[in-house]
Amino acid sequence: MLTYWVLARTREIGVRVALGARRGDVLGMVLREAAVLVGLGVSLGLAGVIAGTRQAARLVPAGAVSQGALLLSACVVIVLAAGLAAWFPAARAAALDPMRALRND
Repeated sequence: MLTYWVLARTREIGVRVALGARRGDVLGMVLREAAVLVGLGVSLGLAGVIAGTRQAARLVPAGAVSQGALLLSACVVIVLAAGLAAWFPAARAAALDPMRALRND
């Protein structure tokens, strides 16, 4: 999804770079967008887990794993995986040549 977002906004990113945006600025812009999406996803997922805790308690043996530790570790893994996945489109956007981005193909 983030790769599509970067491709759809190639001209905008090219204009930003042509007007003086640095590589770090573009990288930060794309990573902030990814952070918003990941934050929204983790928040909605945690809300779903909290809402479904009673149902899950009937299926999982009591005391198998601390629920807090399990939720925390799952959130950390998801955030790390999403950060790694977001890095590639962000690096592509940061390395964008403004002349190629603005050229009419």
